Amino acid sequence: MFCTVNELPTADESASSRPAGAARRLRRTRPAFAAAAGAAMAISLAAIAAAQAGNVAGTPTGGAGGGAGADGGPSLGVGAAFSSAEKSDEAAKRGTALLTGVAKAYRDAPTISDTIKLSVVTPLGPQNEEFSIELAGKNDLRVRIPQMVITSVGDRLYVEADQFSDEKFVGVPLKDGSFAATLESVAEGFNLPLPHIGLRFGTDEKTWIESLSAGSIENARIAGHRSGDGDEFILLVGDNGEGVARVDGTSKLLESLSVDYRPTGAPPGISIGINFAFSPKVADALNPPIAFEPKGRREVATFESLMQKLQVGDAAPAFELKDNNGETVTLASLKGEVVVLDLWATWCGPCRRGLPLLNDFAKWVAEEKKPVRVLAMNVWERNDGDEAARKEQALKFWDDQKFVFPTLLDLDDKVVAQYGPNGIPTTYIIDRGGKVAVIHTGFDPEMVATLKKDVEKLLN
Repeated sequence: MFCTVNELPTADESASSRPAGAARRLRRTRPAFAAAAGAAMAISLAAIAAAQAGNVAGTPTGGAGGGAGADGGPSLGVGAAFSSAEKSDEAAKRGTALLTGVAKAYRDAPTISDTIKLSVVTPLGPQNEEFSIELAGKNDLRVRIPQMVITSVGDRLYVEADQFSDEKFVGVPLKDGSFAATLESVAEGFNLPLPHIGLRFGTDEKTWIESLSAGSIENARIAGHRSGDGDEFILLVGDNGEGVARVDGTSKLLESLSVDYRPTGAPPGISIGINFAFSPKVADALNPPIAFEPKGRREVATFESLMQKLQVGDAAPAFELKDNNGETVTLASLKGEVVVLDLWATWCGPCRRGLPLLNDFAKWVAEEKKPVRVLAMNVWERNDGDEAARKEQALKFWDDQKFVFPTLLDLDDKVVAQYGPNGIPTTYIIDRGGKVAVIHTGFDPEMVATLKKDVEKLLN
């Protein structure tokens, strides 16, 4: 767990301590990628992720469902059009048979390209987004989301997000041939709730059913089938909601998918509506074909690394700052020592929990007489534009703790901007030559043992 400069106050922070200015609003983050992915995929997909975590209030049950009209207005519920006969055991069998045909249509198509319109219905109104997906071959696909492109080609997965870095990209081998598992490995807590992926690459009925649930309906099963206007409809029901997939009667490809479900932990009578509109096109080949070009950019293994400005092996940015004792400290003066630099703020709960552990590590360094310099750096405080108040706040906290190591004061946040962490606490271990050797992000209850291992490796 860590804090970012876009967080809301935590439970142990008062609203009055919130920093001024939009750039300093604080929000409790999920694992590193989850917050970033929500931003990159824009408000609609972020709303799905938050709702799945039980963090977003929806609309009254029956009022949001996937049957919402083009203007995002409420409907009577996604399964309301199904009669009793269309929800019989025989109808469910027809729905299952249809789903098998749908999966075959997605699997057998040489290529599929689709422009997807998504609406997530909440009490604030519909949140709309548009993106695209292309599928070809055994594992090849390309998803274009606002400010992000995810590509799977051959046996590798790539993620590009220029909003975070135009100098790097994520590139990793496919994990067990699974796009979803690989994406989860590089971006904890993130998945793409697009049915195309499970329908084309899935090999069993369970996967196909899950692909129609938008990652939201628990223990989903096929419960009905009906026909009308040349199309067929599959009814999906589960413990916390239901969904309806509209299938083209000829191509057997999806035309729409509507899901109405109750998020975990939501109050009674609250649900979220998720509505997909599809425009699939089948072709012998894609133009341009699915491919990936590094374009001179650096490959990294996780989205967190993509977001990090500094990478292991980079020269650590120079600094010249005053510490809590009024002494001037420069990075250049520490050359020849291993430097452990921990970024923190008084309002950051994970920072406050980690600093005592860092103090224990500093005591070990002193006792063992290691050529290691342990430094904290106070950053991102909330007293915007008032350096005197900011300094007073940081020093009071530090003096009260009676730590055995000093903290530097980055009163104008110029140094932290050069380091560019995703959040705090972030600990940089800088080797004797001034290069970044290790980066740790977030609170780690095993920090002392971890840092000992890191510095011993560098010293030996």
